[in-house]
Order: sequence, then structure tokens, then C-alpha cells
Amino acid sequence: MKSYAIQFLYNAALSAATIFTPIYARDLGASDLLIGYLGMVYGVSIFGAGIYFGRQADVRGRRRFLIVGLFLSTVLASLQPFAFDPYILMLSRFALGFAAGMFPPALLAYAHDEGKLMGKFAAFGSLGFGTGNLLISFCAVATWLYGAILLHERVYFTSAVILAAAFGIALWLPAVSHAKVSVPLFPLNVIRRNRDVYVSFLIRHTGANAVWIIFPLFVLDLSPRAAGGGPDYTWLGIIYAANSLTQGAIMQFIDGYDGRKLVVAGEVFTLITFVGFYFSNNHIDLLLWSFLLAASWSCLYVGSLKTILARSPEKGTATGLLTSTTSLSAIVGPVLGGVVSYYFGGFRTTIAFAAVMTAVALVAFKFLTDSVERQYGQGGAGSGE
Repeated sequence: MKSYAIQFLYNAALSAATIFTPIYARDLGASDLLIGYLGMVYGVSIFGAGIYFGRQADVRGRRRFLIVGLFLSTVLASLQPFAFDPYILMLSRFALGFAAGMFPPALLAYAHDEGKLMGKFAAFGSLGFGTGNLLISFCAVATWLYGAILLHERVYFTSAVILAAAFGIALWLPAVSHAKVSVPLFPLNVIRRNRDVYVSFLIRHTGANAVWIIFPLFVLDLSPRAAGGGPDYTWLGIIYAANSLTQGAIMQFIDGYDGRKLVVAGEVFTLITFVGFYFSNNHIDLLLWSFLLAASWSCLYVGSLKTILARSPEKGTATGLLTSTTSLSAIVGPVLGGVVSYYFGGFRTTIAFAAVMTAVALVAFKFLTDSVERQYGQGGAGSGE
């Protein structure tokens, strides 16, 4: 259960800080464009760390990178409340992103070595993500009731405390045996063998990240005002939590399905969800569409994990590349989201852009999967070279 607990806790901690950061940046005077760059630098650091340390988890073992990454994340997260300028906040997010990118590939590979089902393991991450979303609402209520500590300080300090708990649990993780794999510095064969997953995931998630960087602001603009006339953060936490907690329920029941079919279902559900978001006019609309969004990510993420793990003996490298693919989309997506919102008509235009990207991702997955199966055989596993 220790690996489940770490998966839950670190997702709760990082999600709360990540979702709140665009709101805090706007309070500091950042434009939509600068907020996009803020998300980009966080993605850049996670991207680099995921590629490098995913390979290291295969070559040198899982546990050490899990412990070091969680320790550094705890320290750097505790420094975020002192960022009182958008550019200092950007620097702190870059540093945190590097630390936060060190350990997820090692944790996924460790859980696979333990024999954990990936759907159930991913579900704990979504439950953590949802809990982190609710933390924003709890911190907002505490700030309104008790004052003294500012909202951003409550959110960021709470995130650091939760990461510290995850680090403490990691210290007690038992060693799990696994076959160490020789992986080249640039794992071209792993990329080729899973190119359908990586490419379609990148396209879809680039569009999604274009939305997520502005989505907290979109939610607040559609939500009713708080009693004091300011934005009501309660609905922001509820909408995000409904998505994430529903993911936690769905992911536990889809392990038995073919990974590639799950990816297709995830892309289709994402496309429908973005169309729904585009026509939403209030927070109730957004809440209802969030349940389908939960199904889309559940299918896409579990399906992607199942597919690449079945094909790849280099578990840490393959999952590290998936983490880095997610991060690469978090580099490009927020910038595109900020640019589209800033220059081409606001938040709804960004959502329409994401819907088009998802349709492209669906076509790309079908085309590339056929190519992989012709080259490596049914399922793409091939020789595992």
C-alpha cells in the first residue's frame, strides 16, 4: 500500500499548486500570454527530468530516484509562497518541475515490479488529484473565515506538507527486485515501438494543456461571485474534483480492456467534452461535462500505460517517455492556449482549438497503430529490442 499512498499524496500536492498557480499569477499582474509561458517552463523542466531519470530508473534502480525526487520537491514546494512576482514564480515553478519530474517514472516502474494493476494504481493518482482540487476550496474557506494567512500561502504550504508525507513513506519502501535493462542514451527503439501512443498522446494533450492553462480562469468567469464580491473558488474546486474523483472510480474497472481500444475511446470522449465545454454557459454545465472528461482521461491514460508496458521491457524508460510526452505537451500547450486566448477571441476559441487537435490525434493514432503492427506484429510488442 505504500506505493499507492505515495501516488495519492504527490498527485494531491502537485495538482493543488498547479491549478492555483494561473490564478495567483493573474493576481500578481500576469497577462494570459505570460501565464502561458509560466505553464511552459514547468513543462520544460518536467520533460527533461522525465526523460533522463526514467532511463536512470531502468539502469540504476527505482527507489533512490523516488526518494531524492520527493525530497527535492518538498523543499522547493515550500519556497513557492515567497514568490511575489510573476517572474520569480516562474523560476520557482521551473525548479519544482525538475524535482517533480524525477520520480513519477520510477514510481510507475516500481509499482509494475510489485505486480500492481496499472488501472488501479492510476486511480489512486486521480483520487489524489481530485483531493488536491478540493484543497483549493478548503484553503479558500479557511482564508475567508480566519484570515491572517493569504490564500496562496495556504495552498502552497499545504502542498509542501503533503509532499513531505509522501517523502516520509518513500523512506520505508522495501526494495523490489527487477531485471536491470541496458538502455541507450537515446532510446530510439522504445520510441519507434510506441510511436502511435506517444504521437497521438502528444497532439491530444497539447490541445488539452492549451485549455487547462486558462480553464481555472474560465471557470471563475462563469461562476457566481463570493459574498465579498470576489471570485468564488468553491466551484473551481468542485468541478476539478468531480473530474478527478470520477477518474479514480472509472480507472479501477477498465484494466481488462485492450489498451489500444481504451486510447481510441479516450480520444473520442475528449473531443465530445471539448465541444460541450465550448457551449457551456455556467458552472453547472462545466460540472456535468467534467464527468465525461473523467472517462476520457481514464481511458486514454490507462490505455496508453497498458499498451507501452506490454510492448516494452524497459519499463522505466517507456513510462518516463510517456511522462515526458505529457510534459512536452505542457510546454507547447500553455503557450498556444495563451496565444490563442490573447490574440484570437478568448477562452472559447482556445477550447475549439483543443477540439480540433483531439480529432487530429485520433486520426494519427489509427494510422500509426497500423504502422506499428505491420513492423512489430499484432500489439506492437515485436521482439522487445
